[in-house]
Amino acid sequence: MKNISVVAISMTNPKPIQKVEDWIQSCLKMNPSLKFIVGGSCVKDCPQLESKSVTYSLGSDWDKWYDSFMR
Repeated sequence: MKNISVVAISMTNPKPIQKVEDWIQSCLKMNPSLKFIVGGSCVKDCPQLESKSVTYSLGSDWDKWYDSFMR
């Protein structure tokens, strides 16, 4: 995981959100410099992790997000 710096996750089903958040937390323990973007249609209805390493995208335009995030 040392060569990975950004992980993008798209979720349409809210059921596995807790498992995804647990996985994000375990990844951050191993590599605190990772950045996560979580988007998809279910994100607006889910509780969100409070972490500077996790950004939630309420829109579906990943290209727009990528352009703004990678600047």
